[in-house]
Amino acid sequence: LHSFPPRLSSELGIITTADISGIRQHIQTYGTSTFNKRRAVPEDDSTWQRASLGYELGNVARLLGYFTDSASVSLLHALAADSDSSLALSALCALEQCGQTTHPALWEGYAVNPVWRNIVYNRLENLHKTERFPEQYRTQEALAEGDLIQFLYNDEDVPSQIQLLQVHEITEGGQQGRYFVYKFCYASRDEEATEPAPWYVGISGPQPLDTEKVTGAGSRTMSYFNTLDEMSIDDHITALLEESSP
Repeated sequence: LHSFPPRLSSELGIITTADISGIRQHIQTYGTSTFNKRRAVPEDDSTWQRASLGYELGNVARLLGYFTDSASVSLLHALAADSDSSLALSALCALEQCGQTTHPALWEGYAVNPVWRNIVYNRLENLHKTERFPEQYRTQEALAEGDLIQFLYNDEDVPSQIQLLQVHEITEGGQQGRYFVYKFCYASRDEEATEPAPWYVGISGPQPLDTEKVTGAGSRTMSYFNTLDEMSIDDHITALLEESSP
């Protein structure tokens, strides 16, 4: 909307910056009203009203990222401070999109959590701003771990422990890549359980052969939840790659 010159925009029938001032004001008014409604709903609300309003505000944040006026930026900063992680992330990305400075600690809070790590990295990659992602987590191992956790994430049930076992450089179908093999386990919900929780095996990748490069989404990342002691690590890897083959 901001990139087309007025004459060309008019000829092509494209809405120009001048035309969207009313739309921008409507988005701001709607966003402010919805934000106030959400703040009036208790955080322990069980009717999903708060969550529903948060989803709507996430869409508002993404739209506000196209504007640089003070009212839009002010509302985005308010949304970025919200307790809803998804909403706050949408607002942070929108602030980056419209050229605002965001505090490194806010990105650190996401990157330290493997559930959010790759979501955030991929969002910043789409904005061509991966330099904003904390350097200590901008590594193949950290993003490989996060990618596997994303695969395993199910209704807030994530492994209680995850450990790297091996890294393999594998050539397959003419393509080379680095694969990270992990073992993981889940905390038992049975308070009377006496047996230790079983370890399962998963694979994440491929990551580039160049260790200075990273990807936030490996095309072969997966697990079939076979336990660690069912077979050798090499057999686990072979089975996992066969299972995830295109």
